[in-house]
Amino acid sequence: GNIIKIESLHRAKIDPRRSVSSLSEGELRRVVKHTRQFSMVWLRTGRAGEKLVYNQTVCGTCKGMSVKMQKFGGGSDFSRVNARSANNASGGGIAFMSRVTFWCGICQ
Repeated sequence: GNIIKIESLHRAKIDPRRSVSSLSEGELRRVVKHTRQFSMVWLRTGRAGEKLVYNQTVCGTCKGMSVKMQKFGGGSDFSRVNARSANNASGGGIAFMSRVTFWCGICQ
């Protein structure tokens, strides 16, 4: 899911640091369109499509050395332990998962 998110946001030209509530209807439609396209290629071929920014240093679109990487999510060890305990007791998952995100500082 992380590759799909990163590559779909790149293709839709949306900065991953933006909140969903800040996106216009047109931007949301672009995200859905590109998410579906990338996912369908993966489903059809059994492999992720071309990775333009995921785990790259050079952007596959603009060819610039402009790919940024940042870890999002997480929290303190204390909050993770408490969230894990509370969620496991109720049958849920881990609340504070962190993911690394990549984006192009020029294209997005």
